[in-house]
Amino acid sequence: MKKVLVFDHEFEAEWMAEILDEEGIPYHIQSYHQVGLNGIFQLEYGWGHLEVEPEHKEWVLQAYKELKEGVDGGNTSE
Repeated sequence: MKKVLVFDHEFEAEWMAEILDEEGIPYHIQSYHQVGLNGIFQLEYGWGHLEVEPEHKEWVLQAYKELKEGVDGGNTSE
């Protein structure tokens, strides 16, 4: 497995885990939290990262982009 993206927040990791589970794509999520540093490392480097097999990389990156657009951009119609 290869690192393909870094999460900004824990909820992104949870949402991606749900999506990958539904699609049957094997993955590993690694949190950057260190108890002794009380999350300081995460402020600089992100919440953690996602690892998948290389053949799933493009699909995962597209799914993450769509997830981020939904969270950041949301519904622009008023």
